[in-house]
Amino acid sequence: MIDFEEFGRSDRAYEVADIVEQASSRLSGLLDIDAFIEGLGLDHDQRVRLIYFRRLFAAFWLVMLLPGDRGWERNPAGSTEDQARHVLAFFESA
Repeated sequence: MIDFEEFGRSDRAYEVADIVEQASSRLSGLLDIDAFIEGLGLDHDQRVRLIYFRRLFAAFWLVMLLPGDRGWERNPAGSTEDQARHVLAFFESA
């Protein structure tokens, strides 16, 4: 997988986590995350790393959605609370 934003080679699990946990992907509900991940044919090791990276990016987006940060004004009301529930669910399932 090529990351054209950073233009370099990267870990596939990291890049997938970045896509599926990005607020614009997750909060809009336009991406069927489970189907997207399933269609990639990730091996066991990649799936393990994907869980780790998804948690990392979920927490990152929670911070980005806090009042006073860039994501606060650009996203619909309730986005921060939804993201907080999402982060909690990730860590409760650990």
